[in-house]
Amino acid sequence: MRVTVTITVHGPSHNPIAGATVSGQWAGGSGPTSCVTDASGTCLLETGPLSTPGAVNFTVTGVSYPGTPYDQPLNHDLDGDSNGTSIGVVF
Repeated sequence: MRVTVTITVHGPSHNPIAGATVSGQWAGGSGPTSCVTDASGTCLLETGPLSTPGAVNFTVTGVSYPGTPYDQPLNHDLDGDSNGTSIGVVF
């Protein structure tokens, strides 16, 4: 089994930001820790294989985009399944 998280980056007017590099860290799993957003401002990160039932968590630690500083307190989650910075998945 693998767990995938979807991250969306947008600007103050909620316009998608393509080409932003998102970095973070996994807890309870391992896999890539950064991705670059596509034209819709979205990127995906997936754990490596998980063999034991449990939980994994991904926490965004930074977003870089030329000329735009990362302001973590502005993080939010429109669908309400995380706090906008960290998401946990039980499997």
